[in-house]
Amino acid sequence: MPIYEFNCQECRQLFDVMGSYSTRTAVQVCPSCESTNTRAVFSTFASLKAGDGGEVSSGGGCGGCGGNCGCSSN
Repeated sequence: MPIYEFNCQECRQLFDVMGSYSTRTAVQVCPSCESTNTRAVFSTFASLKAGDGGEVSSGGGCGGCGGNCGCSSN
């Protein structure tokens, strides 16, 4: 099940919510200030490559673009 990251627009707290894809668009409550003024954040991720001795590969770039935005992540 995916984990979605949210940002509270009131207190700027970042928090995670585990759930289905519909969780991302549902109203979320901030665990710090209980505000419902929250937004989903686009997050990068890491994955392990099988057979490479546990080498970690991230989403790359400056926020998951993989270098497509012209950043020098490559």
